[in-house]
Formats: sequence, C-alpha cells, structure tokens
Amino acid sequence: MAHLAPRRSAPESTPVTGVDRAAPPRSPRRSPRRAPGRRAAAALTATAAASLLGLGLVGAPAGATGFAVTTTTDGGAGSLRDAVLQANAHPGADTITVPPGHYTLTITGTNEDAGATGDLDLVGDVTIVGSGGATATTIDGAGIDRVFDVQGGSATLEGLTITGGDPGTGVSGGDILEHGGTNLTVQDSVVSGGNALFGGGIAGSTGTLAVIRSEIVDNTVTSIPGNGSTGGAIAKTGNQQGSLQIIDSLLADNHTTDGNAGAVYAAVTTAITNTTISGNTMGARAVYFEAYGSAASSATLTNVTIADNIASGAYAGAGVYVNVIAGSTMPVVFENTLVMGNLANGQPRNCATSGVGAITSAGHNLADDTTCTSFTQATDLNDDHATTLGALGANGGPTRTRALVAGSSAIDAAGACGAKVPADQRGAPRPAGAACDIGAFEANAVVPVTTSTTSTTSTSSTSSTSSTSSTTSTTAAPTTTTSTTATTTTAAPTTTTTTGAPTTTTTGDPGLSTTSTSTSTSALVVGVSGVAVEPTAVGSTGTLPVTGSDTARLVLAGAFLLSVGGLIVLATRRRVR
Repeated sequence: MAHLAPRRSAPESTPVTGVDRAAPPRSPRRSPRRAPGRRAAAALTATAAASLLGLGLVGAPAGATGFAVTTTTDGGAGSLRDAVLQANAHPGADTITVPPGHYTLTITGTNEDAGATGDLDLVGDVTIVGSGGATATTIDGAGIDRVFDVQGGSATLEGLTITGGDPGTGVSGGDILEHGGTNLTVQDSVVSGGNALFGGGIAGSTGTLAVIRSEIVDNTVTSIPGNGSTGGAIAKTGNQQGSLQIIDSLLADNHTTDGNAGAVYAAVTTAITNTTISGNTMGARAVYFEAYGSAASSATLTNVTIADNIASGAYAGAGVYVNVIAGSTMPVVFENTLVMGNLANGQPRNCATSGVGAITSAGHNLADDTTCTSFTQATDLNDDHATTLGALGANGGPTRTRALVAGSSAIDAAGACGAKVPADQRGAPRPAGAACDIGAFEANAVVPVTTSTTSTTSTSSTSSTSSTSSTTSTTAAPTTTTSTTATTTTAAPTTTTTTGAPTTTTTGDPGLSTTSTSTSTSALVVGVSGVAVEPTAVGSTGTLPVTGSDTARLVLAGAFLLSVGGLIVLATRRRVR
C-alpha cells in the first residue's frame, strides 16, 4: 500500500492591527473574506466527508448496489442476514461486503426459503465478499442448517471461510447448496466442516459450479438406510445437465460414511485443472464420474494430483472411477495427471471403469500401479514407483499443495505444457526446468508476488492429528520453492515459525512419508478501521487472496483520519485579533 504523505498545517490567519473599530461594516452585498485557516478547515471537512462516503461505497462493482455489514449478530439492522434480505429484494446485481469477524448463524428453522431462519437464501445476482479475506472472515452455520442456499440467479462467494453447515439427515449440501439453473462461483475461500447426505461441502444439480483457488476440506457425507452418501467435498448430480469446474484448488481430508466419492461425484460435464485431491477417506473411490440415461457429457483432468486417498472397502478405483451406463456418453480424458498411492482395502486401486465407461490418455500421465490401463501413450509412466510426494503443506501460492520430491520421475516429464497450462496450482509459471512436471505442482518454480490471506483448517476424520494454517501475507519478492528431500515421518506435523510479527504455521498430513517446510519474514501489522494488513513473504503458508477493494478502503480511511486530525489541530488554534 502506498504511504500517505503528511498534510502540511494550514496557515494561521494574520492578526488584524490598526483597525478603526468605529468604522461602518462592509457592504452586505459583498461576502466577508474567509480567513485562510477557515478555508483549510472547510477543505478538510470536505475531505473527511468524501472519505466517509468513499468508505461506504468502495467495493461494489460498476452497476451493482452495495450493502455493508456492520455487526456479527445474526439478524437485525446491519447483519449479514439483513444484507442478504435487502439484496434479495433488490432487482439488480448486488454486492455485500463482510468485514473481518466470525459470523455465526443462530436463528433456527430449516426448510424455510425466504432467508428469515436457518441458512442464508440467495435468490438474485449477488457477490458476497469477505473484505479481509478468508483468514479474517468466517460464516459459521453452527450446525443449525447449511450456510448458503443458492436458489436463483448467479452467486459469487469470495474471500470467505464457510463452515459448520448441517441441513439435517438425508439432505444435500452441507455448507452450500446450488439449485438447478443457478450459477455459483466459490473463489479464494475455504469450505469446511459441512455435513450432508450428498455434497458435504457443496452440492449442486443442473446449474454451473466453479471452484477457483479455494480449499474444500474436512467435510463429511453420511449415509442413511437405503441411500448411500456421495461427494465428501462436492457432489454435482445434474444428470449431464450443468457443469463443474475446479481450478487451482485443494480437496483434502473429506470423508464419506459407507459411501462413494470421498472428494468429488460428478454427473455433469467437468473440467479439473491444477488441483490436488489428497487424503480423502471413503467407503469407495475418491473421484467418481457417472453418466446415465441418454445424455452426453465429458470430463477432463489436466495437471491434477490424485494421491493417498483411502477406501475402506475392496472396491475398484480408489482414486478415479468412471461408470457410464449404455446409452449415455462421458469420455474422461487425463493429461499431465499424477495418480498414486490410492488404496482400497489396503490394495493399490488408482483407476477403474464400469459399464461402457473409459479413461483416455492424452499423454504425460503417471500412475504407481497397473490399474490405469489406458496410460499407454509413449509419454505415460505406468506402474512407476520413482515418484514421492511431500506432505500436504504451505509451499506458497493460494492453497496448500504436495511438493514433488527431488529425483521424482514426474519432474520434467510433462512435455511442453506451458502454452496450455502456463502455471501450476500455486500460480508459479511452467516450466521451471527442461519441461513441465506431471501433476499440480511444478518443482523449483518461482511463486509470483501476491497479496493474500489464508484460513485453512484440515482435520482428518480418521486421524487424531489435524493441520491448521492461518496467515495474512504480502510478498516483498518472489519466492522459489524447491523440491524437498524425502524423509520419514508419522502423524506428527511440522511447525514453521516466521520472524517479525508472531505467526506460527503448522503443516503436516498424517500418515504421509515426506515433510516439506518453508520460511518467511513478517513485518508489523497495521490496523485501519479494523482491517489488519501483515506483509509477509510467500512460502509461510498456503494463501487465499485479499479482495482488491481493501487497498482503496485503506487509502480512504487514511485520508479520513488525516482530515480529522487536521480539524482537531485547527480547532485548538485561536485567532489573534
């Protein structure tokens, strides 16, 4: 943020001497000359007013109506619920700005779709932005209902931690539900701690769903008698109507109870790019693509890492499973994708298909067993055991990743991918070596300069160890993340403490064999109007970006404070006559 130059003090008015106090006053038609000090005071007053006005208006996109939230209380004037209700009543596009804070839903009452009780129902075109980023702004369902129910229009949820949603037994969408025909984008956010029958984090049907630079972690789906659960992180059940995009994101430590798809269930056209799917546990399969009826869809996975997902049953395809019923079509294409360490009942089960389902290789894929039978291109590495991944941790960029360990056969094995996928999951440019790397992580790549905030909590439902990171950071220079050297570790996490402002980052994925750590330097925290900004070098933790309106708000807040300070100084000076 640019530093504001101090304002010069306004000049004092010149003392008046030698005035004939019996002289008649000036003509009333001429305004008395305002003293320079008063002119300065008026100017400062105008600046202060403009600053306050700007603080109220900054943040809403052009053409959108903005609503500000002023209290963490659920319900009543200034609450997030009240802002949602106002946006729902407004016919145009709206933006709701949510300041840093923990907003807990407390007004009970499920199955109500007007937003008055339970979850927050969104019915129009609305963007809800956490002004301090996901670290600072949490919307908590507290188990009374899901958090957001997108019933109409287009919704964007940005810079938020959305957690604690539970709509009840046998209901879909633990934290977020996307209804048919709607458009939902979740970006620079964390979705965690949700529980439902389908889609522990997010459930959707025939609408469009995009997950960008976000972490969908530690969600659960729970079966009921006669109906198995599916989609620990995301369930998209649109029967080939609608779409799903997952870009630069992490799906980890999600769980299904006696169900399918610990991470993703998709029955719609799907594209997954630069994404890590790791550490999910389930009855069967981590990623499940399905087509039925007579509709057509497709799925593509490009530079994806699908690793160490664990199925408790002896089912095929603990990593990826494709089930296509005759009469439907759903080609599934893998490119530059790493599939390894996925186990069903303790046995390697990276890939499987059923019905007329098939997996097609577009080249440069790697599997560490023989179950991905379609990895037959000359550039594919099948049954390859020379790749090791580091623990899930903070390697720079918007989300946590799993680094390729030095010596991995996945390094420089993805060819000239730069034109198609010019950066990895962290935003680091590809290639960093002679060629691109297979998977979501590019070893030895320089993470770009970014201003960002993280709020990540991941707790495995099958382990007593959890990993948590929470840091606000602004880089001063690019950071290079290099491959780590393989070491042996158990469930104990690795802790990295940065210098400067006290910040502790704990990383570690229970049961994984390699740990990667990084170090950064922090500067002082500066608070303006309740917003904290902490400059830190990228690499201390995964990071989720602060929204762009914050800089403008801080500048306006600074101008306002300087203006008020000037008024106080002027008020204390008396004119000498």
